[in-house]
Amino acid sequence: MKIYIEFTFTYAEENVSWEIKKKVTQILYKLKKYRTGERWVFDFIYRLDQNTDLYKKVAELYKQYPEEIEFSRLSYSIDLTREEKQAAAAFVPLFPKYICEEYEDIENEYEECSACWVKRKDDMLFYV
Repeated sequence: MKIYIEFTFTYAEENVSWEIKKKVTQILYKLKKYRTGERWVFDFIYRLDQNTDLYKKVAELYKQYPEEIEFSRLSYSIDLTREEKQAAAAFVPLFPKYICEEYEDIENEYEECSACWVKRKDDMLFYV
C-alpha cells in the first residue's frame, strides 16, 4: 500500500536565516521530479509517497522551523494492490440460511424442502 500526499513546501520570504534557506533549497532541488505541474497560489504542488525518506526529511525540517517554513498538505490518495483491496473488505455479506422444520439438522440454502416449503432462519440474514 502506498499513501501519496500532495503538498506545498517553501520558506517564508521574511526573516529567514541563510542556513534555513539553504536546507529548504536543497530539499526543493530533490523534490523537482515530484512536481505535479500545478500550483497552489505561487508554490509548486508536489506528490510524494508518505513513506519515503525525502518526505520524512520535509516533515522533520518543518517540525524544526515551523515559523520559517511554509508547508501545506493539500490531499491524500492511496494505491492498493488487488490483494490488499480484497483483504481490506469491511464486511462480507452472507446469504440467508434456510432450515427445514421437519429435519432440524438439514440446512437448505437455495432449494425448498418438499415437506415444509423451507422457513428462513430470522437471525442469520447478514453478518457484519
